[in-house]
Amino acid sequence: MINASTPASRAQVGDWIVAHSISGGTSRRGQVIELLGDQPHARYRVRWDEMHESILYPADGVEIVPRRGAPNSSDGVAMHGPHR
Repeated sequence: MINASTPASRAQVGDWIVAHSISGGTSRRGQVIELLGDQPHARYRVRWDEMHESILYPADGVEIVPRRGAPNSSDGVAMHGPHR
C-alpha cells in the first residue's frame, strides 16, 4: 500500500518521502530533489537525511508528504542531519 498525501500519488520536488520499514525497523526520511519519469512509472531522486542520494521507486511502505506537512521526529521517524 502506498500512502500518498499528494494527488495521484505523485510527489513534487521539495516533498518528503517517509519509507516505513515493513519489518518493523526504523523509518527513513528524505526529500524529493528530482522527478524522474511519468505515471505509472514515476520515480524520484531522494536526498535522505543520512545525506546520501538514491533513486526511489514508490512501493509498499512509502509515504509521500507534501513539503507543507513535512514529517518531524514526533512521527516516529528517525531524524538525522540538518533537516530536523
